[in-house]
Formats: sequence, structure tokens, C-alpha cells
Amino acid sequence: MPAGDASPLPLSNCTVVDFSWLLPGQFATRILRDLGARVIKIELPGGDYARDLGPRGYASVNRGKEGLTLDLKKDASHEVLYRLVSKSDVFVEGFRPGVVARLGASYERLSSIRPQLIYCSISGFGQHGTRRYRVGHGLNYSSLAGMQTLAGRSTALTPRIADLAGSLYAAIAILSAMAAVPRTGQYIDLSITDSVFGLMTEMLAGDHESTDADGDAVGAFGVFQAADGALLSVGAIEEQFWTALCNTIGRPEWGTRPGWDSFQGRRENGAQIQAALQSIFALSPREELLDLLDGAGVPSEPVNGLAEAVVDPIAAERHLISWIDQPTLGVIPQVRFPVRFATGSEAEAAPAPGVGEHTESILSELDFSQEEIQLFQSHGVV
Repeated sequence: MPAGDASPLPLSNCTVVDFSWLLPGQFATRILRDLGARVIKIELPGGDYARDLGPRGYASVNRGKEGLTLDLKKDASHEVLYRLVSKSDVFVEGFRPGVVARLGASYERLSSIRPQLIYCSISGFGQHGTRRYRVGHGLNYSSLAGMQTLAGRSTALTPRIADLAGSLYAAIAILSAMAAVPRTGQYIDLSITDSVFGLMTEMLAGDHESTDADGDAVGAFGVFQAADGALLSVGAIEEQFWTALCNTIGRPEWGTRPGWDSFQGRRENGAQIQAALQSIFALSPREELLDLLDGAGVPSEPVNGLAEAVVDPIAAERHLISWIDQPTLGVIPQVRFPVRFATGSEAEAAPAPGVGEHTESILSELDFSQEEIQLFQSHGVV
């Protein structure tokens, strides 16, 4: 559908307070920002420790937000928070149960100020249950939900998938609460562990057995190495793709070989089939193989490295990457919101805020005088 004149994004009249310091909450609120919301990120004076864990990643999940420093351990900060919440629609926090209550920012307290507030608590194990006070990271949550067993001992991806699962389910829950008619206040208890279980729905249903780091060997479904050392993925699961693959590589008899001529058979003989395919693919460079397979209609793509992915032609064709000048880091690639609206509306590309970059302007907007702001600064409140 052709784009029309740009119009306001769905959340253009929404203000979100982001009181989370790690990936799950920060990416959830960045999704809301990409949908048009104004997101005000609260961090400690001096900055969140997460800034140092990965500066470029931090910039990517906080792009376009406004930065407010606030030390909620100091009583004087509460008036700032309460004025801010009184003008906000969503509050997101990412701490273990009980922490925000000790800081004067519980749902009960904030909803008494703003009854329509949608309040989302993101934690590893949720607000209830025997594990709720345990510490944990994405690796631990993915381990509980059975995801880590699919990766064996590799920790390259599952921890991030777990955290991002929490982000996505949090954003879905917040948007659902916002869609309620009439709009009322809502408390959302978001467990990252529960979210990983949510992603594992199909796997946990029982069609798949646990596997090691080599993954399911389902015949022509896997990653193979070409003669030039480059990797390609092939996804010839269905019969028509399997037959096309066999014909294309000059092995039509494989398509009807007993044990190789059905999906279940290819699963049972997966390792043998993959070894046979690898011996064929090892004879030609990747681009030649991809041209051959694509011409035959066999699902296949290059296995891109991270640096290759951001410059792949599809990234340009689909306008997936924005190159943003992030202060102190230079120009870095950032993935744009991956959904397009027919109106052509899109959140403005902008860098992540510096520590407390918008503190003074936000406090002024909340009707604090210049003298009050200076007093907050001198006492380390902001």
C-alpha cells in the first residue's frame, strides 16, 4: 500500500516514564518511543551502570528518549517523581520485587497520584512465587524455560532472546492496557522467565526432543560451509523443496531414497544427510551455490556476520538501518522500527540522551523554579 501524508504515530499523545536500567525495560520503552511516545528515562546522577556494559547497545535501546537524573533514595526527589507521574500515562520499572516500594515508587503510591496510570513491573521471576527474590539474568531464565538446551553450552544468543522476550511481552501488555475502553489504571506483572516460556510454546508442545548445540539435524535444514569458507543456510524442509534441492545438486536419487523420502525419515537420518550435503556444498563458493539454489526455488540465504548484516542489500531495500551520530561514539547503525504504517509515519531518528541531558528542561516543565533546580543539583537529588 503506498504511503500517504505522514500523520501522528499511534502513541504521539503518550508520555512514558522509564525507570529501568537493563535491556528488558529499556527495549520495551524504546518500542513505545518508536510508536510515537515521549519517553523520559530516569537514571541516577552520574549515569546508570548499564551505560558501561555496552555503550553502543545502550545507545540503540535508548535512542530518542529524554534523560532525567534522579536519586530516589533522597526524599526531596519524590516531589519531582510525583509531579512527573501526574502528567504521564505509563511507568515502567525493572527491579526485584520490593525495591521500588522502598524508593517511594510503588504502584499503590503512584496510582494514587495518577489513577489512569499503566504501571509495568519487569522482573526475572515475577512478583509472586518462591523465586521472586532471586537474582538472575537472561541465561538463567532461558535455562529454566528449556531454551538454553537448544543451544547447548553456547551463550551467544539465548540470554538476549530471554531479555528481549520480556521486552516484547511488556510492550504488548502495555499497548493492550492502553487499548482498554474506558481507559483505567492497570498494574502489569511481567516475568521474563514467563516470557521465555511464551516463546517456547511450540517447542514445549512436545513435537521436538531436547537437543544439543548442533541443533535438530533435519536433513537439508541447517548451516553449511561453502568452498570459500563462507556459510549459508538452507531450509529445504517441505517435500517440494527437498526434491528441488536434490535435483539441483545433481542427486535426484536422494529424493526417493528410503529413509530420506519423508520429513520424519530425514529427521531420523539427519546427521547422515547433512554430512552428504556438506560434501556437495564444499565443492563450490557460496555465491555460486546461492545463485543455483535460488534459481531452483530452494530456501537459502547467506549467514551474515553482524557487520555484514547492517550492509546487506535487504537492509537498504527495506530501509532497516539508520546511521545515527551518537555523541562520544560517532556514527553507529541502529535498526529502525521494523513495522511500516501506510501513513508513512515514523519516529524521528535521534541519539540516546546523555546523562541527565534533559533534566533542567523537564524540571522547568514541571514548574520547578530555577532556584529549586539549583538546590536539587547541589544536594545531588538530580
